[in-house]
Amino acid sequence: MRWNLVLAATILLVASHAPGSEWHLGLQGGASSSGLSGDTPSGVSMGKQSGLVAGLIGEFCLSEDVWLSIQPMYLQRGATTTIEVSGQTEGVEGPSVSMNYVAVPILARIVSDNKWTYVMGGLSPAFLLDAKQDEDGVTKDITSGINGFDLSANIGFGLMVPIGRPSLSFEIRYEQSILNLAGSGSEDDDNVLPLRFRSSGFLFMAGLLLPLGGK
Repeated sequence: MRWNLVLAATILLVASHAPGSEWHLGLQGGASSSGLSGDTPSGVSMGKQSGLVAGLIGEFCLSEDVWLSIQPMYLQRGATTTIEVSGQTEGVEGPSVSMNYVAVPILARIVSDNKWTYVMGGLSPAFLLDAKQDEDGVTKDITSGINGFDLSANIGFGLMVPIGRPSLSFEIRYEQSILNLAGSGSEDDDNVLPLRFRSSGFLFMAGLLLPLGGK
């Protein structure tokens, strides 16, 4: 249901922009590398975990070099853990955490004079679908231990390659949670989540943009 509402709002916003102006529709996908940071329990260290990113792009031209980009997407975040063991120089692998979101980055994309490269930045509200903790093949639902809403700051750099009228995009983006993600269930004894934590990491994405309207 959330996906349908987000998709409808994105298409409506872009399609309702002033007639004759230039706008883009497209698809994008790639991989995420994220981790959690915060009040980590003593003897536990958090590491990065990879995931998937897939979604849509709808954007329109605000000025010659500035685009407003709205990008509803499915986003995977997570973290691995390492637990220190007394008398050993290396820790042992602990539980891993995986979180699935619907995110809606709202970004300003500023294009360089050569029209090939760009920088972007903005905010990304995200809605938690589910979260799981996995240890030795045993999976536990920890959705209640995580706040259902997140807001992240995004910055990135990208490359646009024209292939006729459409363009291919290649982008690296950094995102950092602004809000504390801990929910009420994070206080469970067997929950590896810190009492206060945020998510951060990189997104590596490729996309296809089709220009519509305009000249």
